[in-house]
Amino acid sequence: MARKKIENKESQIVLNQIPTSATDSVSVSVRSSGDILIQLFSLVPEDVRIENHRTLIKKDLAVSLINILSAGTGHYPQKPKTKAKKKVAIKKGTTKK
Repeated sequence: MARKKIENKESQIVLNQIPTSATDSVSVSVRSSGDILIQLFSLVPEDVRIENHRTLIKKDLAVSLINILSAGTGHYPQKPKTKAKKKVAIKKGTTKK
């Protein structure tokens, strides 16, 4: 298997001839350690998901990945609004049962 080397300021990157596959679905899970597990899947005609890739990354790398994807797609996610809890009004001089 031939390898291609890329030199950059930080380190040397070795690229293997890994086949490219299409990804149809993504699973993201946050572990108790704070690391993030990303799984990439392809769908086949028999309604089966085949896992193409699995990687565990740190939160700071995940944030960098989100920024790169946002810049590339022009889509910048917003934090979802939290649902407000309903407040129970209690009139003065009464007790809550």
